[in-house]
Amino acid sequence: MNKKEFVTEVQSQAEYYGVIMSKVDTETLIDAVFGVIKDKVDSGDMAAWPGFGKFSLTKTNARNGRNPITGESIKIPEKRKIRFKPSSILNDFLN
Repeated sequence: MNKKEFVTEVQSQAEYYGVIMSKVDTETLIDAVFGVIKDKVDSGDMAAWPGFGKFSLTKTNARNGRNPITGESIKIPEKRKIRFKPSSILNDFLN
């Protein structure tokens, strides 16, 4: 599903719940939601939605690695990664 299809699906779900929005408004709302999640995780907080899951920040330590082609030793820098942990309700729904 691409962004255009996602916006259309969210718009139709909103209409199901009685909220009428244009596609532009729907896209703006989706961008705002993802922006809040991104900002919260970037600042080290957790963004959680009960029944769906939570987004949090994890860090990987710097380490030494090896180039598989040349065998040369390389340094892999520390990284910040976003982690999503689905709620038990979502897991039960999917399984």
